[in-house]
Amino acid sequence: MAWTPPTTRSTGELITEGIWNTDLVNNLQYLKDKLIQSGSYTGNGANDRQITTGFQCRLVICQYSDDATLKTYFCMSAAQGLNISFTNTVGRDTDLLLHATDGFIVDAGFNVAAATYNYIAFSV
Repeated sequence: MAWTPPTTRSTGELITEGIWNTDLVNNLQYLKDKLIQSGSYTGNGANDRQITTGFQCRLVICQYSDDATLKTYFCMSAAQGLNISFTNTVGRDTDLLLHATDGFIVDAGFNVAAATYNYIAFSV
């Protein structure tokens, strides 16, 4: 799906309700896909695993439970090239990092084999 800027419509074109609604729905879907992505992944134990979202993330919240503890990691970009990571459990602040162009990177500490992780990522 692609963004349809209003300027691509010719000035003499009659904009019907159907065209307006279709453009609006398509543009909102495009924005949603480029701004927020939620999903899950199954851990494989690897270090430096990239989880792609289709956009450069500014904030990622990732969570999983090992039946004893609910573990939540937050990672946000305060400025270009600066990541701030924290967790509600004892862990390394490098377990979750933002990727420079697409998604985020998890280390083995937040990529335990066979564990299911849920995340929500924001672009802006």
